[in-house]
Amino acid sequence: PSHLQQPPPILNLSNENAQKDLALGDFNAVNIVTSGAMTEIDDCQDKFAQPPKDTSLLKNGK
Repeated sequence: PSHLQQPPPILNLSNENAQKDLALGDFNAVNIVTSGAMTEIDDCQDKFAQPPKDTSLLKNGK
C-alpha cells in the first residue's frame, strides 16, 4: 500500500550486495552488510523509543 514507507535505498543496495556476496561465498562481506543494516535498524528504533526533548509535546506534559 502507498501509505507504507519504503526502506531507505541503502538497505535495498545492501540487500542486493549481500545476495551477490552470498552467491559468491563471500560470507565475511555478507556479515558486514548485515551488521550495517542491523545498526541502521537499531538507530531508527532508538529514535522511536526515546521521548521528545521538548516535553511540552507530550499530551500530559510529563
